[in-house]
Parts: sequence; structure tokens; C-alpha cells
Amino acid sequence: MTIAIDRDLTWSTLVRSARDIAGNALEEVRSGAPDTVRPPDAIADLRSAGLLRATLPVRLGGSDLGNPRTPGAVRAHLDVLRTLGAGSLSTARIWEGHANALQVIEAFGGPGAEAMLREIVEQDAVVGLWNTNDARDKARLTAQADGGYTLTGGKSFASGTGLCALALVGATLVVDGEDRGWQLSLVDTTDETVTADTSWWDVMGMRGSVSGTIAFGGTPVAPDRLVGGPEDYHRQPWLVAGVARYAAAQLGAAEQLLVELATALRSGRRDTDEVQLGRVAEVARLLEGGRLWLDRSAALTEALGPLFDPAATVGDGDAARLDEFAAYLGMTRLSVEHASLETLRLVEQALGARSFVRPSVVEQLHRDLTVYLRQPARDASVARVGRWVLGQDLGTDVLWSR
Repeated sequence: MTIAIDRDLTWSTLVRSARDIAGNALEEVRSGAPDTVRPPDAIADLRSAGLLRATLPVRLGGSDLGNPRTPGAVRAHLDVLRTLGAGSLSTARIWEGHANALQVIEAFGGPGAEAMLREIVEQDAVVGLWNTNDARDKARLTAQADGGYTLTGGKSFASGTGLCALALVGATLVVDGEDRGWQLSLVDTTDETVTADTSWWDVMGMRGSVSGTIAFGGTPVAPDRLVGGPEDYHRQPWLVAGVARYAAAQLGAAEQLLVELATALRSGRRDTDEVQLGRVAEVARLLEGGRLWLDRSAALTEALGPLFDPAATVGDGDAARLDEFAAYLGMTRLSVEHASLETLRLVEQALGARSFVRPSVVEQLHRDLTVYLRQPARDASVARVGRWVLGQDLGTDVLWSR
């Protein structure tokens, strides 16, 4: 399938291009191509469609996709992720990290942001966003006497290992022997001091995300490669907004399962069976609920647009809105997770053992979705929602602000 190229990068064109990329991925699954050989092709498709620069500001050749301060941009961003997720959750995962990295650099990069982003554009590079520490050797960014920094330690679950020429890496900043907090920096992953290991990523699903381990053996980082200050990455609403992005990709995969189910029932002439019709109706209801949660999350994100400005001052009233936002995004995560798990269960019941026969889109999506639903800190997210709800006046007839 030919990928549409539109140098104007309109949001509707980006969604259409994502649909073409998803279609390519589904064709590869049906042909029996192994999970691990697909990522380079997907990256080439993303590059051709202009998706690698879509979240950049217009002045740098992007389309402002996903910018909370641009009306409609967040919803369009989620639509692209949902569409990519329908074809390949691994591709959606790699692109989501890349797109988020560019947004974070643009927002927090300070005086050096423009140069870093232009370098990424000139290289047409895929940028990783590697935050999870290797439990055995945590990443540390140590200030040196010459004004530079040295990165040591390791990362795990580093999506795009071997595919990303650059990565936005989080590490504990160490100055004069003291920990100063979590610091992001843009790192050249091709440096000889960086060692990647993809053999660690021996998992049931999401194999195409190539989420390996990375070891930094004294990797040099120039001062102008630091992005923001310590703990900027953890600022709200920036951090929690990412929940909607991975939920969108998850929902897209679940929606494709409904497509595959309907196709199988029609071809098997079981589309009039009342038990099967009941399963289809329940899946459709669940997925529409997930779509509504995402739509509302996008609206709330854009309503908080001014607070995404790093220079914004958060007042008392804003703090309450941020707490509500975090709770709502937590409920979005849980709702999409529930819809996806129920979709998996109902599709398995409807199709039986055929659900697990390879090569099969259903089998591939089952493995990938099962793994990708296991995002970190689920219990903390549940507790946050509960605390927020119990902190409200439940005697009113409206829990969430409108």
C-alpha cells in the first residue's frame, strides 16, 4: 500500500496516512512476517508520511499536532494514535514516544530547544523517550568540572532500541555529589559508550517495539543538551496527559479486534446467531464508551492549555483543576483497559481456538494488547481516583466539571 504524502501535514491527512500505515502492518501480519522484522518498515512509512515531524511547531515544518494550546490538536493526536494502534501497537508505541519527546524538547528545552529540534529534523531521526531505570544500575547524570555531564547506568523497556539515533533520557542529576532530581537530556545513542541489548526483550507481545536495555558507560552530554531543569518532566499536567495517548493506541487495537470478529462471523455465516450478536453488541458498547472517555480527556486537556506553558503560574484554583484532570485521566485509563480486556475475552469466546492460530491478526493483537495494557502504576492510579472522588461533595448531581 502506498503511503500518502502531504507536505502541508494537515491533521486529516496525518490520520489518513496512519490508516495506510496500519493497513500495511495488518497485511504483514497476515503474510506471516515475524514481529521483529517489521519495525524498520514502519519507521520508513512514518517518515514518508511526515509523522516524524507532525508534533513540531509549524515554523519547524510540523503541524502542531497534539499541542494542548491549539484547538483540536489533542483530539487529532489521539486519532492518529488510535489509528496506528489498530494496525500495530508496537509502531504506535515507538511513534508516541518520539512525538512526546519532540513536544517535551519544544516546551522545556529553553534556549537550546530550537537547535535540538532542527538537528532532529535534519537527521530525520527517530527519538526515543527512555525513562525507566535498570533496577540493577540506575541512570545518573553527573556534572563535570569542565561544565559538561557524564551519563552512567542503564535503562530498561527502552522502546526503539537500535532504531533511535537520539533519545531523551531521564536520569538522576548529580552535582557535587548531591542528587538534584530527575533530569532529561538529549543523548546520541550511536556514541561508542552506549551499549544496547535487545535480547532482554523476550516477551509474549509488543516484540516489534524492540524495548531493550541500554547501558551508558560514561556517555558525554553537553550542557546545551539538557532539556528543562530537574523534575520538569514530572510537572503536571504534562506527565498525566500521556495516559490518554497510550489509552488511544490500546483502544485502536481493541477496535480492530471488533473488525476482525465481524469479518470472521460474516465469512463463517454465523452473523445471525443470537449469542454471537450479543457479543458483538457488547464489544461495540464497550468500545464506544472508550471513545467517549478519550474525547472528554482531549477536551479537558485543551481546557488546561495555558497550564501546559512551562512559564505558567499554578494558582489555588488551578491546583484543584489539575487534581480533577489527573483523576479523570486515571478513569480514562481504567475504562479503556476494561473495555480492551472484555473485548479480548468476548472475541476469544466467539472465535474459540482459532483466535490463537498464526498468522492471524487476532492472535497478534491478542498478544500485543495483553502486554501493552500493563502500564506502570495501575494501583496508584486507582487510588488517586478514589481519593479524588471521596474529596468531592457527592451531594451534588455533577461530579466532573463541565
